[in-house]
Amino acid sequence: GGVRGGQYYLHSYGRTNSQPLGLSEFITTSVGLQVGHPPGAPLFMIISRLFAIFAPSPETQSYMINIMSALCSGFTILFLFWTIT
Repeated sequence: GGVRGGQYYLHSYGRTNSQPLGLSEFITTSVGLQVGHPPGAPLFMIISRLFAIFAPSPETQSYMINIMSALCSGFTILFLFWTIT
């Protein structure tokens, strides 16, 4: 059930290619590993910096961070389901 819910979220997220509000600020600060507005979401910044480092080119860094955000959201849904059931 939880895996299916996470897969459905990732599938629908990829089809819409939407960005959550505020993600542009996180993309800007995570590429340079800077601090965004407090508290700054340090775990998100570190994980997104890893995705930005492994991007094939600087032009695709924002796309890679957007994919990372979708993956983190999908895993959040999965872990929430496992916690509830």
